[in-house]
Amino acid sequence: MKKFMIASACVIGLGGAAVGVSQFSASADDEVVGGVSQDQSESQEQNNTNSGLLSVEEISEIANQDYPGKVVDIDLESDDGVKKYDLDIIGEDYKYEVEYHAETGEFLKRTRKNH
Repeated sequence: MKKFMIASACVIGLGGAAVGVSQFSASADDEVVGGVSQDQSESQEQNNTNSGLLSVEEISEIANQDYPGKVVDIDLESDDGVKKYDLDIIGEDYKYEVEYHAETGEFLKRTRKNH
C-alpha cells in the first residue's frame, strides 16, 4: 500500500512538472516586441483594424520617419476619449517618448530624455 501511494505521488508530481515545462516553453516561444508578445500584438492589430485605428507597424513607421531609432515600447491609450499611441524610441543620443493620434497618425507630443 505504501509503495502504491509513493508511486502515485511520483506520477502526479511528474505530470505537474510536464505541464509546467510545456507552459514555460510555450510562453518562451512568443517573441516580445515593444513590451507586447507577438501573439498579443497580432490580436491587438486585428482589433485595431476593425476599429479604424492604425496598426502597430503603421504607427511605428510614422514615428521612425520623425524620430529614427528603435521602438522599444508601444502603448494604446485613451485620453479624454481620444485614442493615442505612446511610443518609446531609443535614438543615438536620446530616448524619445512620443504620442500620435491612433486613427490619423497625427503627431501630438514629444519628450526627449538623455539615455
